[in-house]
Amino acid sequence: MPTGMPPKETPSPSSAPGSRTSLEIASQPECWRQAAKAAPQYAPALPRRGERVAVVGCGTSWFMAQS
Repeated sequence: MPTGMPPKETPSPSSAPGSRTSLEIASQPECWRQAAKAAPQYAPALPRRGERVAVVGCGTSWFMAQS
């Protein structure tokens, strides 16, 4: 029987608390802190500013390569 109330929206499985997606998003700040801390150790292996590199990728990989 209709109640006149809109149906409750349920979170999609990918964004529900405890989902893999929400856990991954929640882990990002710590991942970036660890990456920043480790960066000096790997700096010698990275290309120098302005140096040309070849990158293969599409989607997110491509966008990261462009940055």
